[in-house]
Amino acid sequence: MRQILSLVLLSLGLSSVARADLMLEPYLGYEMGTLTASASGASDQTNNSKGVVPGLRLGYLAPALVWVALDYSMETSGKVSASGSSTDIDSDQSHLYLDVGINLPILLRVWGGYGFTNTFNFKPTGSTTTYSGGSQVKLGVGFTGLPFVSLNLEYVTGNFSTYPTGLSGAKYATTIVSVSLPLDL
Repeated sequence: MRQILSLVLLSLGLSSVARADLMLEPYLGYEMGTLTASASGASDQTNNSKGVVPGLRLGYLAPALVWVALDYSMETSGKVSASGSSTDIDSDQSHLYLDVGINLPILLRVWGGYGFTNTFNFKPTGSTTTYSGGSQVKLGVGFTGLPFVSLNLEYVTGNFSTYPTGLSGAKYATTIVSVSLPLDL
C-alpha cells in the first residue's frame, strides 16, 4: 500500500499541465483622439476623431507571464471633425501592432506596442483622403480583477509617412478605453 501511495504522489509531482501557450484576446473599445496635419507656411489643422474600435490580439504567453502578440484593430464607422466645426466626416482606421506585455501578479497587466501597418481614411462626400505608413507606438495598462475580462486603457501616438498632397506632415494621438476577454489556450 505504501508503494502505491508513493507511486501516485510521485506521478502527481512529475506531471505538468498541458498548455499550448497561445493567447487569444478579442476586445471592444472606444477611441478619442486627434489627427494633426501640417502644411508648409500655414497653421496646423487638428481634427478630432472618435469611434468604436474592435480588435484582436493573437500571440504567445510565456510561462513567466510575459506575452508577445500581433494586435489588429479597426474602426469602420468613426467620425472626424475639425476643431471648432460641428460637421462630422465619416472615417475608418486599421492598425497592426506588435505588442509585448507582462501580466503582473497584482491584478494589472502592462504592454507596449509598435504599429507597422497604419491607415486612416477620411470619407467626405464623394472622396476619400488617406493617411498611411509611418510609425506608431502604444502604451497600455489593464485591470484584471474582474472575472474573465480586462478593463484596458491605451495611449497611442505616432506619425504618418504618406498623406495628401500639399501637407508637410501628419501626426496622430489617441486614447482607447476597452474591455477585453484574455484567453490562454
